[in-house]
Amino acid sequence: MLILAIAVDADASQFTDILNPASPGHFDATIFGAGFGSELYGATHEGVELEQSLTAGIGAVARISTYQLYHGSGFDNPIKPVPGQNAPFFFGRVAGGIDVVPWTSTHLLVLGGRDFGDSNSSSIGAEFSTWAFIHSIHPANFSLGFNHYYENEVSNGLIDIRMVCFSTGSMLLMAGAGSAIWGGGTLGPKVQVGPDLGVYLRRFKLKLDLQTGYGSDHFYGLLSFSRQFAWEE
Repeated sequence: MLILAIAVDADASQFTDILNPASPGHFDATIFGAGFGSELYGATHEGVELEQSLTAGIGAVARISTYQLYHGSGFDNPIKPVPGQNAPFFFGRVAGGIDVVPWTSTHLLVLGGRDFGDSNSSSIGAEFSTWAFIHSIHPANFSLGFNHYYENEVSNGLIDIRMVCFSTGSMLLMAGAGSAIWGGGTLGPKVQVGPDLGVYLRRFKLKLDLQTGYGSDHFYGLLSFSRQFAWEE
């Protein structure tokens, strides 16, 4: 009973602290990029994300990114098919929102944005990530992402489940599987799935991810990276 009471109190404090002032405050900047290639679709994107802490569990986020669509349509882009108009397309996106940390090792990011260039779409998206078994030698991560584009009415969902397979003082090696589901507008439901690998270099706060598999786009490959910079205030 005593252990249960302590556990409940600990969980409650994680929620009540969410609106307390951040001490110390922090400002983070993350640069990122990704490339996707398949027989039916090819695209890259890159950008920077800035986050300023508002409270212990809430941060304000701004994201600026650019996109290059080389061939194909659908999946993760807002381009509305127009007869006689084919890729390549180039556009950018400015988005803002909040990052909520309801409890330790869990983030919920909600963003709304507007495109410029070859796309004029508004969009809304959310990203959820949480870690389990964080005190074991094999922590597991579950992440879920969602985007909806108002120009072509396409929505997509991204799911990843991974586990830390090997770790040292300087790096983490993760393995698991990921899937994407998308559709809407002129697209029927489409799915792709495959295994993925990830490497995190602690010293540089650098993350590298590789996923490959098969689905509606036939065989595909996805390579991404992110590098974080952080300052305490």
